[in-house]
Amino acid sequence: MRAGSPAALIVAVGLAVAGCGGSGGAPTRPEYGRNASRLCAQLTQQVNEAQGGTPKTTAAIVAYADRVARVLSRGVQSIDNVERPGGKDGERAKAYVDELRRQVDADIRPALSDLKAAAMRGDRTGVQAAIKRLRSVDSTRLKRLARQAGASGCTT
Repeated sequence: MRAGSPAALIVAVGLAVAGCGGSGGAPTRPEYGRNASRLCAQLTQQVNEAQGGTPKTTAAIVAYADRVARVLSRGVQSIDNVERPGGKDGERAKAYVDELRRQVDADIRPALSDLKAAAMRGDRTGVQAAIKRLRSVDSTRLKRLARQAGASGCTT
């Protein structure tokens, strides 16, 4: 990994934020919320950049699916690395991260994989079905858990 690569930047940001939280103790709920929200904003921006418009060719659709999957994997890991508060607040933060990971792994990543496979087969109906699945992912529970964890910046 090159020192100036986007992946290196994401890892560095994730490690820096994971270390935030005061003087050696677990962070408070507001501190956790600020740190997680900052990473969520970065993840949203990176996903938007990875989408890069509407892909129209097979190669562009495949590249799109790969880029978005990579960005999501790194982003979820960065958010998971944020130090959590203790007690009930920490349990709420863990529930949020667990649901984020579940949604990416169970809903989004399979839809991206189906999108890629359909594009490679030249299956327009399959491409449209995968896009519909991506657009229909229900994030209601995820948003509720983010608010409960204090990460209101992760609800957009």
